[in-house]
Amino acid sequence: MRPSDWVVLTEITLRLALYFVVHRFLTLPRLIALFDARPGRRYLTPNIGPQRLVWLLSGVLRNTLKRDYCMKRALILFHYLRRWNYAPTICFRVRKAEKDLRGHA
Repeated sequence: MRPSDWVVLTEITLRLALYFVVHRFLTLPRLIALFDARPGRRYLTPNIGPQRLVWLLSGVLRNTLKRDYCMKRALILFHYLRRWNYAPTICFRVRKAEKDLRGHA
């Protein structure tokens, strides 16, 4: 792993911790706004590129959460892609499954 990977892994871990602290208290639009990043703003994190980010993030999520991490993944990818001047959108799908709702991002 590269030194820049460790910086990004630390940030990913902190953003996951933030998600778990606030996700039950915020509406979905507020949660997305919390993870939004201003494009072009100066950040300390190196631009490792989207493919490397997906690889690192997927590894962290697979090893810590095992399953049901699509929303966390979408929010963190959204944050970094906005930060790097891309124009991402998050798509959510919800369906009724027997007596409860199922969603995917």
